[in-house]
Amino acid sequence: MVIRRGDRPVLSAQSYVGGRPANIGVACWQGQVLATTCAETVATFSATGPSTVARIIQSSEMVDAATSIVRTLGLSALIGFDFMIDTATGFSYLIEMNPRVTPICTIPLGRGHDLPESFVACVAGRAPQDRPPRTDQEIIVYFPGTWQQDPSNHLLQTGFHDVPWDEPDLVRRLMKANAVDRYWVLRQVRQIKRHVLQRRERAP
Repeated sequence: MVIRRGDRPVLSAQSYVGGRPANIGVACWQGQVLATTCAETVATFSATGPSTVARIIQSSEMVDAATSIVRTLGLSALIGFDFMIDTATGFSYLIEMNPRVTPICTIPLGRGHDLPESFVACVAGRAPQDRPPRTDQEIIVYFPGTWQQDPSNHLLQTGFHDVPWDEPDLVRRLMKANAVDRYWVLRQVRQIKRHVLQRRERAP
């Protein structure tokens, strides 16, 4: 939701779905889906925080929903869609769209699932290269979340680590204990925005 100056805040409510979070990363251009990768959440940074560990899955429901939205809005981007997979039925419910690159978007997983290469090739007007998958493991450990949160987590021994090894300075910086907590910063920004909106509503 985007709130412009002078707009009144709008409450958006959805029915509760008991289940497990999932998401799909999408590369698209002018309303056409180029590549997708679906994943369900295995572990999170906090109860309502971002994923630190994900499992690659196949979901025609998530692909169909994302394809419909991309086509309707004529999107061109690397974006993500969040879902909740119902525990009782296994049905995937769309929660929201993230108009940005989500973690799963950056991992090349073979033909049809290599989002960066598909997007770059389309923009450059060439056929996408058939690059081998970065990994054939279904468990993806996002860096540096799990490393910092629980170094003893058994998933660190079994999953593929999405670490930018070719950027050692970045790796060292992200592993520092005093690295900026961007989620804390974002929470503070949202809180400030709420206070500003409340003051405007109370103003004569």
